[in-house]
Amino acid sequence: MTLHNKACTLLKLGRLGESDELFRRIYKVKVRVWGEDDASTLLTRFWMAFVLEKHGNWRGGLKIHEEVYEARKRVLGPEHPHTTISMSRISECRFVLKK
Repeated sequence: MTLHNKACTLLKLGRLGESDELFRRIYKVKVRVWGEDDASTLLTRFWMAFVLEKHGNWRGGLKIHEEVYEARKRVLGPEHPHTTISMSRISECRFVLKK
């Protein structure tokens, strides 16, 4: 099992603190090895934002999702599935914050 899969499993089990910590460790390594705009690095950052949402930190999640969206749009293109998923998460965060 990769560390990314382990972090996702921890998230699904509701072990948010452990998942958050692991995603942050993974992110630091990916930035160092591949850079901030690598698709895999952006995926990890996406999950970091999702963990913030699950913690109830919708503003923090929104900020990261917006940054990931802009990077994905630049790197992968505006119609790439990962880019559109980021746009979807931004919409969800904004909807929740307007309630």
